[in-house]
Amino acid sequence: MQKYKSLILLSCAALILVTGVAGPRAFADNANPYFHYALGLIHDIYGRRDDAIDEYRKALEYDRDSPSIHTRLGADYISSGRMDEGILELKAAIGLDSGNAAAHLILARLYLHLKKYEESELEYKEVLKLSPGSIEALIFLADFYVLSERYEEAIPVYERIIEEKKDMPSVYFNLATIYIRLNRYDDAVVYLDKTLELEPGNIEAHLYKGVLHELKGEDEKAEGEYKKSFELKPLAAGVYHRLAQIYYEMKMADKAIEQYRQLLQIEPMNLAGYRELGSIYLEENRYQEAVEVLEKAVKLKDTGDAYSYMLLGTAYEGADRKEDAISSYEAASRINPEDDAPHFYLGALYEKVNDKKKAVEELKKVIQLNPLNANAYNYIGYMWAEDGENLDEAIELIKKALEIEPDNGAYIDSLGWAFYKKGMVDEALVQIEKAANLLKDDPVVRDHLGDIYSKKGLIEKALKEWERSLEIDSKQEKVREKIKSRKGDIHKNE
Repeated sequence: MQKYKSLILLSCAALILVTGVAGPRAFADNANPYFHYALGLIHDIYGRRDDAIDEYRKALEYDRDSPSIHTRLGADYISSGRMDEGILELKAAIGLDSGNAAAHLILARLYLHLKKYEESELEYKEVLKLSPGSIEALIFLADFYVLSERYEEAIPVYERIIEEKKDMPSVYFNLATIYIRLNRYDDAVVYLDKTLELEPGNIEAHLYKGVLHELKGEDEKAEGEYKKSFELKPLAAGVYHRLAQIYYEMKMADKAIEQYRQLLQIEPMNLAGYRELGSIYLEENRYQEAVEVLEKAVKLKDTGDAYSYMLLGTAYEGADRKEDAISSYEAASRINPEDDAPHFYLGALYEKVNDKKKAVEELKKVIQLNPLNANAYNYIGYMWAEDGENLDEAIELIKKALEIEPDNGAYIDSLGWAFYKKGMVDEALVQIEKAANLLKDDPVVRDHLGDIYSKKGLIEKALKEWERSLEIDSKQEKVREKIKSRKGDIHKNE
């Protein structure tokens, strides 16, 4: 947060140059908006934010149509933590002058800080329209597309950055990793080579090149890249660690495991190494090996490590050691009593072993610790709906989940299913058809929709949905029986 505020303060300082004073008017008249505007600038320079805000507000009393004043006031509101007021002022500035690059830039940074990524993307795009060479806006867009897995859109943005600034090795490296994700290995090598031209000591670039050569069967070249990495970092543990991560990123799990084992031989107290190796075993459904690794992890710290206990609990569940899993989640909760995650995992586990009372107790603890945990509200509500119990309360809980995440298809399905169990078939149909549009390939939603159509006597539609559900997940014997039974009824009536 402090880093962010510093960024905004720098933006505000820059605005003195960007927005300037709106005209060469005399400042002696205190009824003149520019008199108060100038005083606000002076207060800003000396860090007197509240005084600056007062002056900008006075300036607006005399000139409501000055984008410069609205921009300054908005920036100061934001740096004072008054985000909503800041947004209003910046939008007012843009409304008066759509070409106000400074206002768009501050809004873009603010939305990014607030994790409103789509709004931030739109504002950065506006900045680029007004200032096509803005490196900050280009970098944001490129990184945003990567995080959104929109790799093809990221490539031309990174290429534009290179056009503006050719000496940034990180940009070439990022392009290389994108090409790796797209399986365009030859293109990746080109950009890794460019990275190494600008930054010969970039160990990750050497490691990625080594792995790519290995994939192409060029073992000698791969060895050469790995050797360079170890020469650059004689304390080899870090190289083993990063190489293990790269192997796993590239879906070479066995190679990754081998490197993690090497790492842990060199650094037997490396907690991150145990956690990451344990996580790979979990991903690979090798639960017993995960247990062995993670049991070592939880012993590395005298006080225990909550995250390691959570992973160990998951490993115990996979190994069908339910009591040990419960003990691990409880240990995680003792270490970090403010964390809602252990209680959620406990609730889910108790539900699996059919102890619904304890499941509800744990899930209610989740809600106490984190009232915005939509999943917990939905979990209790859907569990009760499945059992046909407490249906009014179940509906209210699921509605609460939807207040937090209104477009969550799973929660919409839960609400429809609770309506169905209460006999509100028409209301159920509305919700579950909506869920089916959001989750087109969810077998449970398709099964529920089939049940509702069947209840309404729409047998052909019901069969179509059940068959679709079975296509998605062929292991559903109950759905198979429904299809068989209904088709049998049709034949009897023919």
